[in-house]
Amino acid sequence: MIANVIQLAELAEQPQLAARFGGKAVGLSRLVAAGLPVPAAIVIAANASAEEIASALPEIEALGAMVVVRSSASIEDGTHGAAPGIFLSELGVAPADVIEAVTRVRAAGTSDLVRAYQQATGVEPSPVAVSVVVQCQITSATARGTTYTRAPNSTGMLIEIRSSGDEVHFVELDRNEAPPECRHLDPTSMQKVVDGALAAEAAIGASETGADVEWLLDDTGAVWLVQARAVVGLSQQNEYGHSASAFDFTKETPQQTWRWDVTHNPAPLTPAQRGLVEWIEPRGATMRVVDGYLYCVASDVSSPVPSASELAHEFDEVIGPRLDLILAAVEDAPPDLAVALEAYREVHRIYTDELSPLVSSAKRAVKSEPAVPTSHVMQLATQVASGEITAEQAAAACSSLSPVWDVATPTYGEQIDLTARFVALARSPRQASAEQGVACQLAAVVGRVVDADDVFFYRAQFAVRRALLALAVSWELDAVDDVFYLPLSEILHGSPPHNLAERATAARNQLQIQARLAMPSAVQDGVPVPNAPSGLGIVLRGRGRGGVARGPIARARSGGGGVPKGAIFLARAVTPAMIFDANQCAAIITEFGGLLDHASALASELGIPCVVGCRGAWSSLEEGDDTWVDGETGTVIRLSHPSILGERD
Repeated sequence: MIANVIQLAELAEQPQLAARFGGKAVGLSRLVAAGLPVPAAIVIAANASAEEIASALPEIEALGAMVVVRSSASIEDGTHGAAPGIFLSELGVAPADVIEAVTRVRAAGTSDLVRAYQQATGVEPSPVAVSVVVQCQITSATARGTTYTRAPNSTGMLIEIRSSGDEVHFVELDRNEAPPECRHLDPTSMQKVVDGALAAEAAIGASETGADVEWLLDDTGAVWLVQARAVVGLSQQNEYGHSASAFDFTKETPQQTWRWDVTHNPAPLTPAQRGLVEWIEPRGATMRVVDGYLYCVASDVSSPVPSASELAHEFDEVIGPRLDLILAAVEDAPPDLAVALEAYREVHRIYTDELSPLVSSAKRAVKSEPAVPTSHVMQLATQVASGEITAEQAAAACSSLSPVWDVATPTYGEQIDLTARFVALARSPRQASAEQGVACQLAAVVGRVVDADDVFFYRAQFAVRRALLALAVSWELDAVDDVFYLPLSEILHGSPPHNLAERATAARNQLQIQARLAMPSAVQDGVPVPNAPSGLGIVLRGRGRGGVARGPIARARSGGGGVPKGAIFLARAVTPAMIFDANQCAAIITEFGGLLDHASALASELGIPCVVGCRGAWSSLEEGDDTWVDGETGTVIRLSHPSILGERD
């Protein structure tokens, strides 16, 4: 075979050719050179022509009826980075279709995601050479997984095992001891997996950093190694994925605990929203954005515990009218970014210095009592039902409410017909209990104030959004939403950068990368605090597919029953017949199952996100819980408030 297309075994014998074939091919060739079990493969250089690949089709056909076509890019699996999941691999490719598959895999090297990865990792974006590995596909695999020979923040090993049902199991073990018993792999197979991973670690020269080794177990009991790469920057990375130095600022105040604001911001912030955080807290004393995620520390300001009447008076007669006056002045004037930002900052200052201490003290006083929040939306629906106000007036009062605390997200007023929604809500408004004890009265006022102060923040956020959109229109942008993906500091300069669209695309892709991070729920003195918070704000993980969705939980009933439109359907497991119950849901969560089971197939048919194998979901999520589902990262987050507008379109 000619030099641009060679057998993997030939590359193992000629390591001087390594630079031509990319990191993945090099890693595999080192395993072959060490005599380890690696499926046969052909490696194709980045500059190989279609004719050169075609000339190798007999050798490719000899690999088997099905092959895997995998990227082996110049920035993959190297000493400076692994670029996991950034490039493309295709499974189940017939040899006759290899040339087309190679073309698609190579094309992925020019994607926006690759450029965003380079930018996010501090590498100046530059052309990437994408070589390709065409490998025999082991179709008889009974189990597969990944072994980390040096687990993050540990001296031991971590083995991820995926069984034929696609369930995921983890086994931790000491590197120097015999593997423990595991019901998911027999002892002989487990020992082969461990021995193969340690041998691969040595073969690629990763004894100090550890290796990330992918393996397959076939139906004969043989273990095959299909990828091996050094764990890059182990001293700089941790079990969550962010850089350890990202939280060095918490060492300045070692007694304070910084918490991820997951109940309000479960997703990474857009550049414009990050700019808002920096605008109101330039010193980062109480709020910081870490790898896109908002972290906060409790304020030192304290207040005596107010009575229900005192809290109601302070909010209804003092603080509320002041906030309304500030925001009304902005809302009644033409959009002006500087004015909107000052209003936003003043609203935040009043909340932080005056209202938050009162509410926090009241919450501590009633923490053992059931909170009885009165929804602002349902209050308006009740008024519509009684004829006090019209549906149009209620809609106007809620037009600034948004599904997400981010100025880049359109408000409900921009997305749906709020008037029609209030007409529907008014037909069956919720009724608040009239019999409440003293503590419950305070709890009810706290709930009402918390709900109402959110409305003020929504109004302040929309004032900024409105001003940014007006600025984008004045700039004559092809896509006005691009303005939200520039740093606020640059927007304030008053003129658009020449490469705005390109930078906005890169920023959007960087958000996709950040969305894959598993952030710690809390950090103190530079160290993540173990255990995610229980109750509201709980974070659960499984395996996911699809996009993101948010809505109230609708638990599966033993006798069946339709799931409300826009709800998150939660079941222990899903059967095919459940499509009659779940055909209007926004997402699916299951306690058990894998990506090959009914839940995943049903979600795919409905075009909605799902997270399966999400252990703890059934016991943690209750009917009506407002929940965020991220199918891309397999993350489920229970948020702090029920869905504000009932059923969705």
